[in-house]
Amino acid sequence: MLAGRKYTFVTVAHEEDWEVLRLQARSMDLYLPGDLVAEIIVIENSTSPTLVEFRRVLCGEYGNLAGRVRFRSAGEIAAVPDRTEGWLSQQILKLMIATQVATDRYVLLDAKNHLVFPLQRNFLEVANKIPSWLENYETHVMRPYLERSVRYFGMNPDQCLRAFPPTMTPYTLPTALVRDLVRLVVERERKAFPVAFLDFGFCEFFLFAAFISTLGKTEELYDFSGMSCPVIWESDAISGVKNLKHQIAHAEKYALPFFAVHRRAAQWLDDRSRRAIAEFWHRRCLFPTVSDGLDFLSSRTVFPELRRCKRNRTST
Repeated sequence: MLAGRKYTFVTVAHEEDWEVLRLQARSMDLYLPGDLVAEIIVIENSTSPTLVEFRRVLCGEYGNLAGRVRFRSAGEIAAVPDRTEGWLSQQILKLMIATQVATDRYVLLDAKNHLVFPLQRNFLEVANKIPSWLENYETHVMRPYLERSVRYFGMNPDQCLRAFPPTMTPYTLPTALVRDLVRLVVERERKAFPVAFLDFGFCEFFLFAAFISTLGKTEELYDFSGMSCPVIWESDAISGVKNLKHQIAHAEKYALPFFAVHRRAAQWLDDRSRRAIAEFWHRRCLFPTVSDGLDFLSSRTVFPELRRCKRNRTST
């Protein structure tokens, strides 16, 4: 292991993610050790005229790390076609940002990811390998993306479905190999990477995993005995407070550093579930009171679809 390696942390955020990004920044100030951080890059996938004010407010949340924050607009990284859906443009940006990363590895985050325990070095590297895990995609919603991504490199999808690397953040990537992947696709297809990515219907993490597999580098780079951090998806919210408390208890038992509540999940949380999350956030010092956490979870500024989703839920 390279002692003292520093990482670049990268988050791609749309305008609707800005308030959630403040929670991420606050959590980094609390739980991200400075000796792990070379730089924090915030990619603004937005053209809002309020960006300057947002940057000022956000830097205040980063606290002592504010001096390491660098803002980049999406246009500075890639010319993503106008037809691109937001979540697809984020995938393209997550790979193409590698050209602007100075460290040998970078950690990708979504705006929803926030720290709830101190980030330890062994979460990012074990014997110089990147900890990760494997998932089953036989009935997974992302299966078509996996199949298209691995076929591009001549792999048999049927041999990948039962165990393949994850497609969720946090995700640590080796910078130079991501650059190699982007270059390979551009040279092979003779078109810009964003266009090729959309034409083939790739998924960023599946494409990268397939690429390093064909190079024979998967086992050299990744240790798949790692643990995933809790993410509260729609299904978790709908299933009720018991399941949610189980996930929180799991995070606390193992001091898992990251936690997340997906934007669409927040709309389906009942009162007891919201309180369980708010109490957890309060215990982890992300909010001064439980009421502050509850207000955050209930805010239509943070979760703009709250009113519509609640109405739909009532109607069904």
